[in-house]
Amino acid sequence: MDIKKLSRNDWIVVVGVVLAFIAMFLHWYKVSAMGFSASGGSGWDENLAVLAFIITLVAGVLVMLKAFGANLKLPVAEGLAVMALGAVSVLFVLIKFIDKPGGGSSYLGSIKIGYSIGIFVALIAAVVVTVGGFLKNSES
Repeated sequence: MDIKKLSRNDWIVVVGVVLAFIAMFLHWYKVSAMGFSASGGSGWDENLAVLAFIITLVAGVLVMLKAFGANLKLPVAEGLAVMALGAVSVLFVLIKFIDKPGGGSSYLGSIKIGYSIGIFVALIAAVVVTVGGFLKNSES
């Protein structure tokens, strides 16, 4: 493995993948009722979040193959593929913003469902991968 083959924009994508990995272990939602609050549900508990992580991971693998000396021939530019995968990941995380547990409602009687840090880290990670893909696409 020769990490010197990776450009600055490749490293941006790698950082996004690492952030996405961290986000999967953080709580994505919090529940509060009658003055009490609890965080619950990591990214691994949400099917769409797992799919978003897998897509982000694929983008990272596309970038890291260069360090392993692989010469992958894609029907589109590598940067465009990474940007598209990142954009799909952003879309999936945004869907999880809208589709909260409890049917998407912020209030269920006296129970309030809110966001926790994990969903924000996941969104930032997906945006970082998308931006890294955009920058890779504009390299040349």
